[in-house]
Amino acid sequence: MVTLFDIAQIAGVSCSTVSRALGDFKGTNADVRKRIRKIAKELGYDRNALARSLVTRQTKTIGLLLPDLTNPFFITILSAMETIANEAGYSVLISCSFWDKKIEQEELNVLLESRVDGIFIYPCEKLEEKMVSNIRVPLVVSGQQSSNFPEVSFVNIDHHRSLALSVHHLIECGYKRIAYFGGNAYSPTAHVRLNAFKEAARSQELNISEIDVSEDEYSIKSGYDRGLNALNSKAPPDGIICGDDLIALGVMQAASELGISVPNDLGIIGYDDVLYAALPQIMLTTIRVPCEEIGSVGMKLLLKLMNGSNKMLGMQVLLFPELVIRNTTDANRTNKIK
Repeated sequence: MVTLFDIAQIAGVSCSTVSRALGDFKGTNADVRKRIRKIAKELGYDRNALARSLVTRQTKTIGLLLPDLTNPFFITILSAMETIANEAGYSVLISCSFWDKKIEQEELNVLLESRVDGIFIYPCEKLEEKMVSNIRVPLVVSGQQSSNFPEVSFVNIDHHRSLALSVHHLIECGYKRIAYFGGNAYSPTAHVRLNAFKEAARSQELNISEIDVSEDEYSIKSGYDRGLNALNSKAPPDGIICGDDLIALGVMQAASELGISVPNDLGIIGYDDVLYAALPQIMLTTIRVPCEEIGSVGMKLLLKLMNGSNKMLGMQVLLFPELVIRNTTDANRTNKIK
């Protein structure tokens, strides 16, 4: 069966753009709409499927709204969700908010207009009552959790455990001046991770006021810029915990350019354990987040909600990370510096 995703791949556009073009929604360029419809016709796409869905009240489609489709973290989640959905006989409509609240609402409206049977969303900002109240289909949220929405189910990571493992490991290795390079300040997940770091630092009796803490984009450039700035300061850190692996890669590049030895002079810990973190040239010590599990558990939970399982309403699923020690930290460093 030809899906919107198949058409989107050939047309080189997003699924939401295909949905707009085939559904006569506003906001689609006339030439783009014509090209998409031509591709759909050539592939034999059944445009009457939506009409039939009005009778069955099912479109057999699920909406996925994520903030970034370039970050390996979200790509892994997406891949796992799409696999489970396809096995259950559903197609997925993939939308991206680009960490922009306005775009997020626009994409959410398109998904709702497309009459999806359920929605999975990783919000770019704090979940709001207005957004939730407008969604009349089963909803699963990741990236934050809240008891304020009993009709919403959540799948999240125990970030407090993650940061506790990271801080403890650096101290155990003998790193003393620890910095934290977090992600987007407006991201709920970044906010949780920052607070979790501060809590872990206090539990290890570190002076928070003396710690270099910053928030910026989840990107290599962000890590590189902050790395150069911190490592060139009068009191540079000898250990840096990063909000994700992309930031950590940027820090590694900055350290290399400055001639700082990793892990002898600087310990670096990432977050997520994306695929390339284990490459021989990188071998990044990082927190392994079960991205595939977020996707598979989230989709299975959504499918149960869509099938009328009220027992799953308001469920809070918490998944546990693990510390993966590689070459950017040195567990034997304490003995070497004595």
